[in-house]
Amino acid sequence: MKTTLMRTTTSTPGKRMTIAFVAVAALAVSATYTEQQIEDQWPVVFVSGNDQVQVFTPQPEKIDGDHFSARFAVAIQRPSDADPIFGAVWGNGVLAIDRITRLGELTSFTVTDVRFPGVDDAAEQERIKKMLGSELPKHTAPVAIDWLIASLESEQQGTATYQNDPPEIIYTEKPSVLVYIDGEPQYTAVTANTKTDDRSADPNYPVAAPHDVERVVNTPFLLVRPKNGAHYLYGSGMWFTSKEITGKWVRTYDVPKDISAIAAQVDSTSAIAATKADGSTTTPEIVVRTKPAVLLDLDGAPNFQPLPNTALLYATNTDDDLFLDVASQDNYLLASGRWFATRTLKTGPWRFVPADQLPAEFAKIPEGSAKDGALAHVPGTAAAREAVRDASIPQTAKIDRRTAALTVTYDGDPQFERIHRNAS
Repeated sequence: MKTTLMRTTTSTPGKRMTIAFVAVAALAVSATYTEQQIEDQWPVVFVSGNDQVQVFTPQPEKIDGDHFSARFAVAIQRPSDADPIFGAVWGNGVLAIDRITRLGELTSFTVTDVRFPGVDDAAEQERIKKMLGSELPKHTAPVAIDWLIASLESEQQGTATYQNDPPEIIYTEKPSVLVYIDGEPQYTAVTANTKTDDRSADPNYPVAAPHDVERVVNTPFLLVRPKNGAHYLYGSGMWFTSKEITGKWVRTYDVPKDISAIAAQVDSTSAIAATKADGSTTTPEIVVRTKPAVLLDLDGAPNFQPLPNTALLYATNTDDDLFLDVASQDNYLLASGRWFATRTLKTGPWRFVPADQLPAEFAKIPEGSAKDGALAHVPGTAAAREAVRDASIPQTAKIDRRTAALTVTYDGDPQFERIHRNAS
């Protein structure tokens, strides 16, 4: 069986992708394939009718004898496409396996699902399915069975290593904002950036540096202080101050000139204003943490309302996804894609709940209801399957190499360390 090598060029002004095919000799049959040999087989490139197609290295999901299931990243360019569109494809294949060489020839492949941004027409999706199912076996080089199994084991191990211990979950019945600092505060003097080659200059303050002002560099918030003085926090047009960084913060209108001048020079994207239950904004409580935490803030005591067709209640006076399971009387919080539960909101303790161990009522949340966004995190629901499909679509960006530039700003002189490979 032959494999193909692809060369792509982009012409102007149409920016059309062209593909040149070079036939190469079949790979030598051996008991094992090196990683480089595997990489050289992909992407599989072919033309089918008017479609130009690239199919990238498969990600196996299940192997049972000579049958396997996998997903692929695929790029396809149709006559109507100015550029290739990248998507994801799922399917089931059958391999004719040679037990001596431990190679498998793809004899058939059935595409069960496709996901391409902008390709929503059911007939076009079905056409792409049939085209890929027909063409893939014709152009795929022998598959190394050992590599296929190792890839599956690696992916399964990779999904089992997450640390799911609950973070600190801060419960408050006042609209609040969590200001996160990545570790203990790191203070750096604010200096003017008047020279493009000045590595010690602060790129955030290009005009004039305030006198003896330090900023906390390990937070996205604008957090500064006069040297060894009180802290000032800015955002959403408001200033807050606190002597201790993790202490009590209060709103202030009396800000030193050197501090207030910074706000005019900086476009602070970190919002401070909090939203009340009626949608209006209000001055929030400021909560500062130096370790990962989750803020669960409500506008008053929990106001639970029933979710139609379920035995769940949901809190209406918070933007967070907070539920009460009537049967168990446990509170469930969806935070950063993970579920946590507690019997007592104010005191905890909280525990991590694997999504597949949620009460069955969560799968009954109606589409179109106030909390249907949580369905993407409930296994077995249509929304969860859609979320998986969307997450599998490759993220791409177009870069013009003639004009692309990179500027790296260091805090002082660059410091490099050797990367040690983990022998295990």
